[in-house]
Amino acid sequence: MIALLAIIVATGPLMALRRIDRWDTWDRPAWAPSGRIAVVTGLASTAVEALAVWLVWDEHGWSLPIYLWLAHVALAPLWWASLVGSERLSAGFTLLCVDWTALAIAAAAFSAFTPAAGWLVALPLAWLTWMGASVFFLWQANQPSRR
Repeated sequence: MIALLAIIVATGPLMALRRIDRWDTWDRPAWAPSGRIAVVTGLASTAVEALAVWLVWDEHGWSLPIYLWLAHVALAPLWWASLVGSERLSAGFTLLCVDWTALAIAAAAFSAFTPAAGWLVALPLAWLTWMGASVFFLWQANQPSRR
């Protein structure tokens, strides 16, 4: 389990570094993070998630909250790839909303099984909310009709 968590923590946000320069070229609100800050906070957020997952797994093994969290893990790279990889801002925002929902469901399950893990997952959920707001306003400011 530790090896799986290490791979997940290292792979997701670090893959984002490949196209991070694209994020910084778009018009975005002043409160939206720069690409580097988004990656660093995403990496820290993922590390907190990994700790929460380990707490649940240590107490309950491969249980429902872990499987729900894996749905979030499968969705997480899709919104970033859609956003900066293929530059489909609306699709990136939509996928981010689906990922946010998956993480919120996992957080609720974590809370039911291991309350401390539920509180820990609240931090990544807050980060994803911040990114969601950033992506929404980025999408709105960079529509072809507004350039």
